[in-house]
Amino acid sequence: MRLKQQATVHGAVDERARNKALTAVFTMRRIGTALALLILPLTSCGATDAIADAVSQIELTQKVIQRESSAWRNELPQLQLRLNSLIEQQQGKLTADAKQILADTSNDVRSLAQETVTLAGLTAEQLTAKFGTEARCNIDFARSRVSADLTTLVERLKFWQQHHNLPPWPPHSVCQITPDNVELRTTGLNEGWSMSLPTDKVVGVYGYNFRSDAVPAVELQDRTGNKLRDSKVSVSYVTQYQMNLNFGSEDFSQIAPGARYVLRWPDQPDPNAISVTLIKPADLKLWTSAGQAAADPGR
Repeated sequence: MRLKQQATVHGAVDERARNKALTAVFTMRRIGTALALLILPLTSCGATDAIADAVSQIELTQKVIQRESSAWRNELPQLQLRLNSLIEQQQGKLTADAKQILADTSNDVRSLAQETVTLAGLTAEQLTAKFGTEARCNIDFARSRVSADLTTLVERLKFWQQHHNLPPWPPHSVCQITPDNVELRTTGLNEGWSMSLPTDKVVGVYGYNFRSDAVPAVELQDRTGNKLRDSKVSVSYVTQYQMNLNFGSEDFSQIAPGARYVLRWPDQPDPNAISVTLIKPADLKLWTSAGQAAADPGR
């Protein structure tokens, strides 16, 4: 009987010890969870505050620019300085990806300022010649594009706050291709062609939201719209407002009446076309000293 009582006592003691151990384990787990929940806001709070501050700075700049047409000349460089200062102040609180998105935004502001200065330097005649007469591409173009680009930066920052990744950039818009028709003249050699217009063999594509990582591919099509081949036209990004097509390396093979060069873009499905005019001189007869007709070298 006494042994039985002792076994019962020892069992109760073991059960109490086991319960204490389990209680300690669950307590440590709860403490760990609570600490994790406390630490998480601390690590992300700096990033959230910095992004919100950047949005506020951009929106403030945008309001000033909307009030005064030429204010962007001074406001954009100042905005870049404020964004850089924000990154430095929050250096220890920012995650790597938050720091990167803020640095990219600052660089975008710098590029916007530099490229818009070039755009604003055009005379009214030059602006019309390059960008055409559409209102969206002509009336107070510099200020309207700066304001639109700042809106895009704000939207991207807000999207990043919610999703921690970035949305696609807005697709480009083409205002005008200058010239939109190229002239080729026969070389007289194996039915070859050379470009006579434009004389520098460079066609300008003018618009906005162009990007260096979204340049078009240029293909040659026949009169019915069938692709003949990829062209050898070299495409170069100039600014977000301009791209150049250099025909210097194009050999103009398979060219026939009605052919055209077509630009196919990676950021939207709508293509653009450049028509081709073929110029062949009238047949000429060359006479020898004996009064006989010689073969025309241009035929």
